[in-house]
Amino acid sequence: ASNFGSLIINTPSALTTVTSSGKAFSVKRDVTVTSGNLILQATDSDYIITRDLIVATNGKLTHNVNWSVTSIKMTVGRNVAVDGIYTSPVPSHLQMKATSSNSLIRSGANVASAFSMVSFVNPSRTISASGILVVNGSLNAGNGVTGGTFATAGQNVTLNNGLIASGGNININGGTVNITAGGLNVGVTQNSTVTFSAGTLTTNQLTIGNGTFSGTFKQTSGSSTTTNVNGNLTINATGAYSFSGAGLKEINIKGNWTNNGSYSRKSEKVTFNGTVAQSINGATTFNKLVNANTASILTFNAVTSIFNDLSIETA
Repeated sequence: ASNFGSLIINTPSALTTVTSSGKAFSVKRDVTVTSGNLILQATDSDYIITRDLIVATNGKLTHNVNWSVTSIKMTVGRNVAVDGIYTSPVPSHLQMKATSSNSLIRSGANVASAFSMVSFVNPSRTISASGILVVNGSLNAGNGVTGGTFATAGQNVTLNNGLIASGGNININGGTVNITAGGLNVGVTQNSTVTFSAGTLTTNQLTIGNGTFSGTFKQTSGSSTTTNVNGNLTINATGAYSFSGAGLKEINIKGNWTNNGSYSRKSEKVTFNGTVAQSINGATTFNKLVNANTASILTFNAVTSIFNDLSIETA
């Protein structure tokens, strides 16, 4: 690998390319792309940035190292701040080490900018979104390393291939989280917790626990929070879903409900609003349950208790 103290890319034209091939680089401080396109495509070793990766408004970083083929990644010690464009023609891997007390990450407001696969690895610190965050691959909090937290911090987060809590924890504390594919999976290869205290979560599916490792999903605090599940919600034997604090807590689910773990009701409202037949599997006690299924079919396949209200809305 090539070694630098700092690395600054500032070409006369934003269209000029600077290509790193042959040998990856290791930088003791920051990498800053002020103008021009820095293309990373060396596969001899990981790219290592000890402090910050900064891509300014007129800058572009093209991460062209296929993680699926090479297992080569780029690691960043502190912050990733993209206000220009970060793009990945292949499935690349950005890993944040969070060597500072509170590291930050954003992909920026440019619609052409998005990360591929992102993982957070630190046993004790927090990595927070500092602006719009778009990840076209998966986002893995922990990546098998116990501890550490990813926080949305009031920002809008779009994940197009899943959010995984695998050793690390996730704090949805404001903003919107939209998971279009891959689902939210809590407790995959290590025990993990998701704390949802503010904002809106929409996911194509939600799986809590995997039968071996524990997964905990908590809707907390005094804020109103809404979990929208556009597919199935599954609480496995090692999973737990709970509520605490004031404020309306809602779950809207378009798929099937399966509870083989722990579900602790409080003052929540659960609405089944699918367009095809839905079912409830596993003994569950709800606070309020609404059947808003447009097919008017909700099947109870297990003992189901409703502490407060049952509402049936006609299609």
